[in-house]
Amino acid sequence: VGRVHGPEWRGRITHRTRHTRLGFLYQESTQSYEQLSLFTGDRIEVRILPGGGLAFFDPLTGDRLYVSGSGFFSLTDSVINRKRGTWSLSWTPARSEWRLALYRERRTELARNDVQDARGLTASLNWHFGARTDLLAYYDFQHSNFKTVARTSRYRIFSLGARRRMGRRSTLGLSYLRAEQDTSGGALDFVENRLMLSFRTVL
Repeated sequence: VGRVHGPEWRGRITHRTRHTRLGFLYQESTQSYEQLSLFTGDRIEVRILPGGGLAFFDPLTGDRLYVSGSGFFSLTDSVINRKRGTWSLSWTPARSEWRLALYRERRTELARNDVQDARGLTASLNWHFGARTDLLAYYDFQHSNFKTVARTSRYRIFSLGARRRMGRRSTLGLSYLRAEQDTSGGALDFVENRLMLSFRTVL
């Protein structure tokens, strides 16, 4: 069970001034999957988690699935074509960096002609609050429309944190993250709140 990367190409246009950068990126790729298929006919992708164990995902949407162990599996092949266009803008005045990106992506599972149309935006801020301290903020929103199954999904992430350089090789960070997903069926809805303390050093 795995994934094979097929043809991929991309084109980029960028315009720069002293403090801004405006760009457009178009990407298109094809990936082949060898997946497990449930006895119900639904296809899933299996990934090995970093701590061990298996997790199941929808290969078209990337949503995590919670699968009952009462069924049986068989191997199936799937090919997914991805097309994505992204407009991006960055602004770097004194002591800060602002980034905004708007994108649209279309994923097509060729064997079943399943189509996902996704639109979203990402925004981030890196503000150099002091000589050694940075304030970090990030927001991500995506709205997906699944035409074959007539389902919609909204996914949001917001994070806010601070990072302080303790020396030439060490950094201490503290951040809060909130992630939530709303789907038309409600089966894949979730809300996650996470508080993270990190320490990084280079030996």
